[in-house]
Amino acid sequence: MAPASRKMPMNIPPDVRTSGVLILLYHKDEVLYTVLMQRVEDGKTHSGQMSLPGGKREPEDKDITDTALREAWEEVGIIREEVTVLGKLSPLYIPVSNFVVNPVVAYSETIPVFRTQASEVAAILEVPLGELFRDSIKRNIQVKPSSSPNLTMEVPAYLAYGKVIWGATAMILSELEVIWNQIEA
Repeated sequence: MAPASRKMPMNIPPDVRTSGVLILLYHKDEVLYTVLMQRVEDGKTHSGQMSLPGGKREPEDKDITDTALREAWEEVGIIREEVTVLGKLSPLYIPVSNFVVNPVVAYSETIPVFRTQASEVAAILEVPLGELFRDSIKRNIQVKPSSSPNLTMEVPAYLAYGKVIWGATAMILSELEVIWNQIEA
């Protein structure tokens, strides 16, 4: 799900910053869901994009899992005591923001009650994993990155309820999709 313009492998600079994101899984009407959020339109690098709850590691965080759980609480109200951490996916370097993003996967026995942080989150999107990962909804989509609004790029993306999920979030979800397909097979 990386854009064709993204050359691999990438040289990660020594001043890279670290972040954690949470992929929360939960059942709703016997269907496995995850939650995404749409970032507010604030003119910053990822303005208005669909993303996973998460953010920068702070000095008080014990580890990257602590970062992902803290950020998920702050942004969408996920209560850390109500989730079980299942593991981590591969770290991903994001050149435009100079972050290494560390995805943490967790499961909730209950349907979360979301509470958004208005300064960061414009909307919540609950998505059934099976629908998200259907082959028919992955497409190459024209997008205008908020960091370069005069540029139009064609990128691989997921589509869910009219929302385009691309970039780092799509790359992270594509690794989860591989695992999902192995389990479903």
